[in-house]
Amino acid sequence: MASVNDIMTTKVVSISPGAPLSEAAQMMNAWGFSGLPVVDENRRLEGLITQSDFLSSDKAIHIPTLQRILESMTVDRSGKRTVEGDVQPLKNLTVRDVMNSDPITLRDGALLPEVIDAFRRKRAGEEPIPVVDEQNVVVGVVGHRDIIKLFDYTTES
Repeated sequence: MASVNDIMTTKVVSISPGAPLSEAAQMMNAWGFSGLPVVDENRRLEGLITQSDFLSSDKAIHIPTLQRILESMTVDRSGKRTVEGDVQPLKNLTVRDVMNSDPITLRDGALLPEVIDAFRRKRAGEEPIPVVDEQNVVVGVVGHRDIIKLFDYTTES
């Protein structure tokens, strides 16, 4: 029977928990990813940061808070908005501040029914699921596109 290893992406783009939140946003935008595994220096999974983590009300920053900050920005004498002081707290945020430290994961070698079940349990639809080995080292990531590939009978095996 096929396993997650047959469909997962093994060239994983990840980020460290101490990285600035802006770096995570830049990476996700540049690569077109909906989320990134957060790993330590040994590539062990510490969490997952996703687009929804930037919007969640139970995180360090979310859109309504950002909107209030932007609405309350001051205007200096030249008519320019002063942003620096108002957004400094945002610049200090790290990936650790907003990441999900207990994401759904799959074990290396998980069978496809387990993969499908994991996607059914996820809290957000487009988030990737990290695939980890026995030491919790990230060995891959699987997303909805990987599942959809199973239904593309035109690809060569």
